[in-house]
Amino acid sequence: MIKNSEMKEIHQDLLLGVTKGLRFPRKTTVSTVAKTTATKPISAQQITARQSNSSQDMTDFKKTHFMTADGKGRLGNQLFQVACLIGTAYRHNYTPFIPRNHRLNRVLDLKQARDIHMTNTASLGEGKAMAYNSKVETLSHDKNWTLNGYFQSWKYFHHCRHEIISSFKFKQNTKRKVMEILKTVNAKGRPLIGVHIRRGDMSTSSEMKRGYNVATPEFITKAFSYFRNNTNKPLFLVVSDDPRWCKAHAQGPDVIYAGTGSPETDMVLLTFCNHTIITSGSFGWWGAYLSGGKTVYFSDFPRKGSWLASIYNRDDYYLPEWIGMQ
Repeated sequence: MIKNSEMKEIHQDLLLGVTKGLRFPRKTTVSTVAKTTATKPISAQQITARQSNSSQDMTDFKKTHFMTADGKGRLGNQLFQVACLIGTAYRHNYTPFIPRNHRLNRVLDLKQARDIHMTNTASLGEGKAMAYNSKVETLSHDKNWTLNGYFQSWKYFHHCRHEIISSFKFKQNTKRKVMEILKTVNAKGRPLIGVHIRRGDMSTSSEMKRGYNVATPEFITKAFSYFRNNTNKPLFLVVSDDPRWCKAHAQGPDVIYAGTGSPETDMVLLTFCNHTIITSGSFGWWGAYLSGGKTVYFSDFPRKGSWLASIYNRDDYYLPEWIGMQ
């Protein structure tokens, strides 16, 4: 099993590539939040190992079938869909692909991009958008498959995390833009905390009725304090769709407002960081997952009793080692 620190270095080698001459911290120590129970939480690695052991052994299954996924939503949603595609194809020894005209190919150099005309096809829906559908484990192997939905759960793909990291390679021009930003930051070895604060559409009355809610100033204060108290001189790099709100509530000499307005550039910036603070939404989720390190998330989401809460399972959506705060 690859340790998180090792995965971080592998990810930086695969994703960054051009960091020579810059000083970025490779590892920083962060203490864990005190638990109110003596029971140690099970890790994501342990859960995915159990899933792999419980699935049908496909080592002798000939790779002659194909699997693809529909493209829905924006960048964060699409990353979930393709990650689920890769993870499910990996589980069943299928060949995953997405069409070359898929929007994700505009920002990633995906090795799975190809044009294949499938026949004898079947489709699988997600069930609930933010919960795990175990039907992906028992697909029939006499058909080609299309995955329809958002599939927002780490359980679909965490068993092949290394394959996900190696597949999600952003375009070189995007990485160069981020390198220029980091030269300006001039961290000088200080740990970087990526912060994604989503408000925008989630703060509208229509979206709040559906169950979306935005992080509070109290959460921002607690999350920043956690890293200030447990890391050595951190620098917070903030990206958001509401920079005015952030400047009012995320303050300090160690805070840098680094958002560019470009989704792919902001995403790569988050992946360069050692640890992550996220509010809600799939964009921040992927910034944290691709970065590695510690992740603190806003746990008062979604609103209890709402429509969104009915399609959401916290244990399926957030990795168990991520730290929830309100």
